Amino acid sequence: MSVKYVVVEKKKMVIAMLENTTYDAINRINKELYHTGVDVDYYSPKVMMAPKYSGTAKCHGDDSFSVEEGKRIAREKCIRNYNRAMDRRMEHFYNEMQKLSSKLTERYNETCDCDCGNCSDCKCK
Repeated sequence: MSVKYVVVEKKKMVIAMLENTTYDAINRINKELYHTGVDVDYYSPKVMMAPKYSGTAKCHGDDSFSVEEGKRIAREKCIRNYNRAMDRRMEHFYNEMQKLSSKLTERYNETCDCDCGNCSDCKCK
């Protein structure tokens, strides 16, 4: 993850940016699924991230301007914004997986021992 910086010395301001982040949550989810051994590629527009995250550090009043200190503060804010967005998307994914697990368990528990393939309406019971 590469942070880019824009320094605006006249305004005593530094902006930190992370770009091309749209698919970061989807990539992270697929990586986690891969490590479970489950052969599934997950994609949902609900977990897509914004294409860019930023954080801004700006001097107030008579504060002295330091580019390095501004970069540090702006980077922290940028990463915090990115992580907050990632956490929301991962939480959404985990909630969806819990719902899926419940539905699969419910469906499995509805099945009988025959091979009719329609156990919820099975006449074999």
